[in-house]
Amino acid sequence: MQVESALNIAQAERIIRQMEGRSTDTTLILPTNSRGNVGGGEPAVVQAILTWASSQGSARIGTYAQGPSDGQLDTLTGHLVGLCSALTCDWAGDIQDHDLTAELRELALRRLRGLQGPAPQRWSRGAQLEILCADHLGWSTPDTLYATSESSRRLLSRREFDRVADLVLEQTIPDYLAPSEPGIKAGLADALYELFRNTEEYARMDENGNLVRRSIRGLHARKQAISRPGLAKMVEASPSLAAYCARLAPRPRRRDIQLLEVSVFDAGPGYAPRWLRRPLTEISREEEVEAIQTCFAKHATHKSNATAGMGLCTVVDILRRGGGFMRLRTGRQSLYADLALEAHKAYGELPELRPWQTARLAPATGTLFTFLLPL
Repeated sequence: MQVESALNIAQAERIIRQMEGRSTDTTLILPTNSRGNVGGGEPAVVQAILTWASSQGSARIGTYAQGPSDGQLDTLTGHLVGLCSALTCDWAGDIQDHDLTAELRELALRRLRGLQGPAPQRWSRGAQLEILCADHLGWSTPDTLYATSESSRRLLSRREFDRVADLVLEQTIPDYLAPSEPGIKAGLADALYELFRNTEEYARMDENGNLVRRSIRGLHARKQAISRPGLAKMVEASPSLAAYCARLAPRPRRRDIQLLEVSVFDAGPGYAPRWLRRPLTEISREEEVEAIQTCFAKHATHKSNATAGMGLCTVVDILRRGGGFMRLRTGRQSLYADLALEAHKAYGELPELRPWQTARLAPATGTLFTFLLPL
């Protein structure tokens, strides 16, 4: 199966669709270079890669490398799709089908160590930030998201996530923030904490409590700076996103529209199986949509804590106040909410989740939550 260099949602859905019902292992052919599209195109293809990997007995990838030393493996592991493929595969080959597994894995682990270290921005590309967990390889606790004690490592508290938001903003939009505009930092910290905490609590095991065989969790943030005509061209294939972007305009004294794009993804069971505690094959599509909507309700939790279950409410409220847009891909559903049109709604009111497309979707592994905030 060929992965094209243009990373977008349409390609992600093509890969996921082609994997549905496959009973034999499928070799994935990866591009050396790639480019992501507005709206979470690169993380969408990562989710497709995780869908592929979760179905493989032996996960094999092919590359265009001419051998271990021509530099293409470095380039491949330098982008998120290539890195996640390298971390989930069992075998990798060059263009002549010679075994490059050891060389590719060494490069992938080197970059993973960098992204999990105290300065992931040095290992991220350009105006973006990538932080990654590879739970199945024992790499589950990046320094920037987890705190170390004498006996364990724990996810940072909400207050401690302020420094995660600082890191994202410094790497993506260092020239944007002013002392008079502190709200974006607090809102971003809230959103990152709530979304990543979901991966920590719910995505490392399946609905039956078994460890996910190939578990990747991650955070990807980038700034999009693009002219209005260029943005319209880039999103024209996605009517829902196009309608949102058509209302955006550059700020005074700025030529381009600027957006902060953030994605959090995992390889867990997805919203509906997690909530209903049943595999997706035993859940109807109607039940699935209802379960997803329930996850956005106030106090939607199986915990007994009276303050629990407010995470997604908080994220939605932040995006409403910031005039944002969100897309959720989980199970057999791809849903979006144009939250800029919901600023009048009170905290806890359910978002208006709409289908991203009318066509029937194949089941995807894990959950991908992408949001856009205009700057």
